[in-house]
Amino acid sequence: MKKVDVPAYERRLAQGLCQYCGLNPFDAGTKTCASCKKARYATYKDKPYYGPEKNKAYRILVKRLVFEKYGGVCEICGEHRWECLSIDHVNQDGKAERAANRRSTFQFFLVLKKIPRRPDLRVLCMSCNWSIAQWGYSARDPSRPPQPTLEEYTREYQAKWSSRRRYADVV
Repeated sequence: MKKVDVPAYERRLAQGLCQYCGLNPFDAGTKTCASCKKARYATYKDKPYYGPEKNKAYRILVKRLVFEKYGGVCEICGEHRWECLSIDHVNQDGKAERAANRRSTFQFFLVLKKIPRRPDLRVLCMSCNWSIAQWGYSARDPSRPPQPTLEEYTREYQAKWSSRRRYADVV
């Protein structure tokens, strides 16, 4: 039978020793001893290209590039601040796509950055996107028909539902 060569760090871990130096026992919840942690921190602490700040900046950059690729403003109301924008699936099939691909939002943006512009996607602000998903139209869309006033809506409601007992409890 062929002998499988176990990497050195795995042998150290099996013995309860630090995966890097193999001299000291590792700390609880990690695979590294305290002295190796300090040494690694000293190596990376002053590097501007390492850490959560760089990750956040990169995520923002990717989102802004994708928004610019798809127009950079809300197609309905003209909102241009990138913090308020989102990508909308025109055919309302975003849930099915997320389920099929099992991608995070950031992974989805990375894919959109690399591929040519898709005709089934558009940029909407969060307000318009939610309103379309909830009501079927955007409250900010200037071309939508005027909505009835509260008094008109109340009269419609009374005419339609006045025979029900619950209406008297509401009004």
